Amino acid sequence: MALSAGEPKHTINNEPKSTFNKARYDYAAKQYDNQEARQRFLETKAQLYLTFVTAYLAAIFLSLPFIQMIGSLLTQNIDNVWKWIIPASIVILAIALFCALWSVLMAIRVQNYRRPYPEQLVLSLFDLTNGYFLAQTEAALADATALTYAESTEHNASVNARKAKWVDWAGISIAVSMVALMVLLGTTVYLQLYITKPTSTPPTQIILLTPSPITPTPIR
Repeated sequence: MALSAGEPKHTINNEPKSTFNKARYDYAAKQYDNQEARQRFLETKAQLYLTFVTAYLAAIFLSLPFIQMIGSLLTQNIDNVWKWIIPASIVILAIALFCALWSVLMAIRVQNYRRPYPEQLVLSLFDLTNGYFLAQTEAALADATALTYAESTEHNASVNARKAKWVDWAGISIAVSMVALMVLLGTTVYLQLYITKPTSTPPTQIILLTPSPITPTPIR
């Protein structure tokens, strides 16, 4: 059957091929933008975790009276249970903070993202012998660009997955450190209030000296 003069020669699902190519290009570009938005979200979250861990460490190192109080508690005569809880909380807190800091730094370090354009952009666009375009048409340009978007999206999705794992580990480590710090604070406050009360000095006994009665000496 002969085609009319205005009818497109190439159709996919009864749609013009150029329309399909543009729709595929728009979809690939949208998926790339989604991965780029996820990258920004993960990096912002990692920066917030890094700020939190830094402030956390600074607060701990600057609280010298609290550290001295913990040291004095360990030297006092308390049950062995408390002497185990305090060092265990300190060790868990230190390990959790180290893991949080390490995870945040590793998340920030993951940066091998791919951009949606060929490495040799000038040669790809203007050297028609390199095979970047299948034909010198608008549809061929949309196909080549959509393919670059799709490849970059797949690569960036795997990179974001690795970054997300490190960010999740940082969040878990921060949560563990918060629990350990609450246990440490609660234990020290409890010991200060109920276990190691300061011993009260006995009241000073006041001895009243009463003068002895004077016996009159008889006169001889």
